[in-house]
Amino acid sequence: MLRNCYPDHEWQLWRFTVIPKDEWNDLTVQRQFCEWVTKELNLSSLNDWYSVAAKNIADLGGAYILLSQHSIHHTCQYFY
Repeated sequence: MLRNCYPDHEWQLWRFTVIPKDEWNDLTVQRQFCEWVTKELNLSSLNDWYSVAAKNIADLGGAYILLSQHSIHHTCQYFY
């Protein structure tokens, strides 16, 4: 609903308490999440992803990615 009201805003869906699960199927949302995590965790190289724990991803709102893709690494390898 918010996206319809404010279509020009780049919504970070993972920051909402609850989002529709099918939103995570959108590769654009997955890419945006990976890019946001990179900034939030101050990752400066691709090798820094090896030190990212599942708890970090869950704490940042990406628990569904962990459940559906089995790892954030699996998801992010599509984009990097």
